[in-house]
Order: sequence, then C-alpha cells, then structure tokens
Amino acid sequence: MSMTAWRIIVAIALLLTAACGGGSRDADRDEVRDVARVAAREVSGDLTQYGAFGSAAGFDVLLVTLDTVRADHLGCYGDADAATPVIDALASRGLRFDQALATTPITLASHSSIMTGLYAPGHGVRDNGYYTLGAEADTLAEALREEGYATGAYVAAYVLAERYGLAQGFDRYDDAVVPSLPGEERTSYNERPADAVTDAALAWLEAHLGETDPQPYFLWVHYFDPHWPYTPPPAFASRFPGRPYDGEIAFVDTQIGRLVDVLEQRGRLDRTLVVVTGDHGEEFFEHGGVEHGHALYQELIHVPLLVKLPGMREGRRVRERVSNRSVFPTLLELCTGESSGVGVDIPSLVHFWDSTVTAERPPYVLADSVLYGEPGTTVLFGDRKYVRRPRSGAEELYDLATDPGETASIAESDADGCREGRRHLADANRRAAALQREVWVGGVRTTERSEESRRLLRRKYFLSIGEPQSPHRDEAYGSKHQKIHLHGWGEDS
Repeated sequence: MSMTAWRIIVAIALLLTAACGGGSRDADRDEVRDVARVAAREVSGDLTQYGAFGSAAGFDVLLVTLDTVRADHLGCYGDADAATPVIDALASRGLRFDQALATTPITLASHSSIMTGLYAPGHGVRDNGYYTLGAEADTLAEALREEGYATGAYVAAYVLAERYGLAQGFDRYDDAVVPSLPGEERTSYNERPADAVTDAALAWLEAHLGETDPQPYFLWVHYFDPHWPYTPPPAFASRFPGRPYDGEIAFVDTQIGRLVDVLEQRGRLDRTLVVVTGDHGEEFFEHGGVEHGHALYQELIHVPLLVKLPGMREGRRVRERVSNRSVFPTLLELCTGESSGVGVDIPSLVHFWDSTVTAERPPYVLADSVLYGEPGTTVLFGDRKYVRRPRSGAEELYDLATDPGETASIAESDADGCREGRRHLADANRRAAALQREVWVGGVRTTERSEESRRLLRRKYFLSIGEPQSPHRDEAYGSKHQKIHLHGWGEDS
C-alpha cells in the first residue's frame, strides 16, 4: 500500500461495520510456525491464512497503550467530535472490540495485567508506587525475546519506571521522564509528552530496521498525555477550547501517526501486528467524582482495544465483552505458537477471527479498584453489572442494556441478579486461588509481601515517593486510610 493510500484511509476514518470472519488452523503447530516465519520475511500476507498458533511468528509487533483514554472519546467508538483519524484508520483495517474492559483503573496494575495476562490477584500489583511486578513473573516481552524478537519499550510516566518491574524481557526500556522542576525527585505524575516519547521510540526503531536482516521486533509505546493535568500543546489547546482532555488525545493520535508513517515508508506496516489499547478511563463528574482509581463505573474501565492483523484490509467489529488482559495470551499464541498455559483463566482473542479455534471463557469479566475510597470489585455478565464493596458489604447492580449510564442500582429489586453476581464472584475467587497455587510461588512476587510495605499500605499514603495530589482528590474520594483486599476479589486480606 502506498503512502497516498494510507493517508486516504486516515482521512476517511471509516467506521467498522463488518462481522467477525474466519480462518484456518493447521494442526501441526511447528509446521505452521515455520511457514509463517518465511512468509513474514518474504511477503506481506494476511496472517489469518496460516491459522492461529504461531501464525504471526516472524512478524513485527507494535503495542500502543493509551493512558487514561476513554473509549467513548475516540472517533471509531462513536465520538463525532473526536480528532483521532490515525486510530480510526487502524480500526478500519483491524478488529475493534466494542466492550473491552480494563482490569482496574490504576496505571501500574492495569499494565501489569496487559503484560502478564493476569488479574491483580494473580500478578499481585494493586497500586501505583507501593508494588513491583516480581522478577518471577512471565511477561510478554520475555516470551517474545525467547522467540528471537528484539524488544524495546518507551514509557511516558514515572509510574511505569523500570523499578516497578515491567522492564522484564526488554532489551531497551526507556523511562527517561524528566522531573517537573530541576532538582526535584521524580514522582509518578512526572511525564514526558507524546512527541518526546515518539522521538525516542522512532530512534530505536530506525536503528533496528537499519540493521542487515533485522530480527522481528516487539515495540511497546506508552502515552500518558491524557492523564491529569490536561495540558495539550498550544495548537491543540486552541483547537479544543474548554476540552483540554480531548486536545491531549488528539495530540497523541498525531504521534501514533508518526509511528505508522515510518512503518509504511519502510514497507513494514503490512507485516506488523498492531495492538492499541488503554489502561483505564477517566471520570468527569458523571457519578460525582473526577479522574480515576476511586470507582468502577464504565467511564473508568471501558477502554479501547484494536487489533490490526498483518495484511488485514477490512475492519471487523467484535461486540462480545473482553478484558485488556487478553492482549498477553493473544500475542503469545500468534507470535510464539504457545498458549498461556493457564487455560480458561487467561482467554485469548484469537477465536474471534479464526472460527476453527474454540475457546472456553468464563461467562463474566472482572475489574477491581483499591486506590481511593472503599475498595470494590465488579463482575459483568450478560447485561448485568454487579458491584460489591467488601468492607461495608454494600452491593450495586445495574442493567447496562436499559441503564448504560449506571444511574440507578436495581440491587434491591433484583435478588436473582445479585445472587448470580455473588456466584460469579465466588467462582472468580476459586480461580484466583487455583492460579496462585499454580503461578504465585514460582511466578510472581510483589513488594506488599514485606512487613514494611504492609505498614505503608495500612497507612495508605498516596505514594511513598511523595506524589503531588490533585486538589479534588480528598473531597471527591474521601479518606485514603483503608484496608485493601490483596489476594482475591471481594475479600479483605
């Protein structure tokens, strides 16, 4: 595809309308992987013709994570006022998941889920600053590096600094975030703008592609700009008066465009598996709060999730509810020919485009939040959304079909719905316990295991590294002194 054709796609920013398609799967995974590797290096093919496991072996992988971006503030998710033509164009050539949910509205914990495929009770990271993803964790970057991929990561905020464990498996992990003022210690609000992140990522990418016969690469690029405080560059601030959050998103979109342009210029876009997703959303007083981390309403956990397969030309829309943690097993299956090894508890997305692949999936998706106010867990099943707050025992139940804005709980009038929610939550806790027996001791260790960290958690300072606080936090979220549930859903530790 020429640059002109790509730019036409960007300009048109087609909405997705087609249904999910199929593919074929070779029973002999090793043979499929060998064929796919040759195809990746010699032709720009559609990976679906090779099947599921190992079908993208040898293809490049670009993962873009959008911090604090609500799905409903992107054009491809229905916002007519959004200025996101690049993201929309990727959606027009890939799969758009209409109901993708973050595992938690907390940056480090959500990214830990994306990189390991585990809910928080599995990977153990529950908050920013206090926790480190343990060295025993099996991460996506480690798996791809073992398959011969060059791995690079460029993150935009100190909350994802190398010290917090996500650098595992990356040849290059760039967390060069500049303190707010000269001489200040870095805190988790320190960030670098999207253009600086893109500059650094492109320098690595160009150097890698300039090598003779370069190995396939896995590049993760993280953008933090839409996070509070909302301060878009002047040109975008003037384009979005009174809407600085949307200005930040529009600016990030232009920087993703720079990545895509280089891949197109290098002839690599059709051999690149591109995934764009979010870590959590943002509230703007829809339920009396602001920012994120304090509740589990849809504006806080509904995130974009786009998957553009190499060679894919038409967009497809997936309406089923999924979790952003499925990025890990999906890329693992496509690029290594291996499953996650934990079965149903880390469901892949491959079956959504390969009809020959069957997938057992729990009939629910979960999310939890422990950062501010009373901890809570939500389980979504069918049209219902059940929320439980273990400390008080409070329950909420919403019918998302008739009340998508979650304006009125029906917990008192729908005892059967609450009972089903409790049943799914109990099942999730059983699965969490099984996962811990399987992967906790040999897989993940987090800093909350130490007495000192437990003491800090009980005091519940916002961040031990002295993060500046929003002037709205105390009034919007209430007391931050709380006991949080560390190892399961809906239970105190």
